Order: sequence, then C-alpha cells, then structure tokens
Amino acid sequence: MKIYTDNLGGSAPLYHRYTGQTDPQPAYLEIDPGAGTVRADWNGEIGSAVPFGVYQGRILRVPVPCYAHGPSLARELESEPVRAMLERIIAGHSVEWDGSNNIGRLTKDAQAAVAELEEWLESVAQTEVWDAADWYSSGDPPPIEADTTDEQIMRMAAELDAEASPTSGECPAIIITGSAEYFLEVRNGLRQEAIDAQDEE
Repeated sequence: MKIYTDNLGGSAPLYHRYTGQTDPQPAYLEIDPGAGTVRADWNGEIGSAVPFGVYQGRILRVPVPCYAHGPSLARELESEPVRAMLERIIAGHSVEWDGSNNIGRLTKDAQAAVAELEEWLESVAQTEVWDAADWYSSGDPPPIEADTTDEQIMRMAAELDAEASPTSGECPAIIITGSAEYFLEVRNGLRQEAIDAQDEE
C-alpha cells in the first residue's frame, strides 16, 4: 500500500473555492484498492459528478474536511491506526461483474473500517479559512486608495498570504483567500466613486 502525502504541505491544501461559488469544493481521501494507493485531494467537479470508477465502487472516496491542516493530515495518514483501517478496506474490497459493469464490493469488516476511517478523519486538526471580504468586514478596512497600482496590490496580497498562511508549525493557522481580487475590487470601487463625484460637480 502506497500513501501519497506530497500534496499536503501548507495550512489548508485541500481547500479550494471556485470564483462565484459560495462554498468550497468537497475534499476526500481516495483509495484505489486495485492499485493499492491512497491519496487526499479536492473535487474538481462542481456538483455531485464523480468518475465512473468511483460511482461503480472500484475506487473509494472517504470524505475529509476541506479545512484539514495539511501536515496534521499527513501524519494521521501515516499513523498505525489509520494504516490498519486502510489495510482492512483494501483487503475487504473485490470487483464483481454484475452483468453490465464491474462493480466494487466491500465485506462487512471493510465497510466498518470505512466508517471508522471517516469518523477518524473528521477529528483531524483544521485551519480557519476566511474570505478576504469577510475578514476585512469585521475590522479595519484594507489600506487601499484609489491610486493604488495593480503592482502594489499584488505585492500587498502576497505579503498578507505569506503572513497568514504559514506552511509549518504544529498549530493550524488562519488563512485568508481572495486577497488580490478583493483589493482590486476595493480600489476600482474607490476610483468609480471619484469619477462619479467629478461628474456631479
């Protein structure tokens, strides 16, 4: 069994929210019993669409909080209790022809292991994620003026991301998403206000 954790660096590596969507994409632990591989990822499809292999049970997906702290999740996946659950799942998985498709099946013990694993993953340390607009709505406004340039905005956003999203340490951090987009929106709004004020004169 090979457990891949190379994509779990950073504070919330499984967090992704598409522009225009109010909720982040669901995340999961994908178990491929046939290949003997395990990896965590976020769902790139908006809605409930899944690959045929997942729909037919040949590949298993166990929900993981999308806010999971990357290093903490990686440690859990390599821990002895989780490895034991994964081994039970893989050992209890089979593929049977149902007359139309090859369908994945799980023994009762494997089903129990999936339930145990899902409960275990829910307890993984999580990172607090804020959208920039929500973060600044509860405190001081961002230091943006009408004449702030795009270059200055990108630099400020990068500095904020670096400060709010440490990639190491035991404690999950607070990260802020959409900083650049929000700063540009604020700046453009200030510029429009200035144009409207001139038109009224």
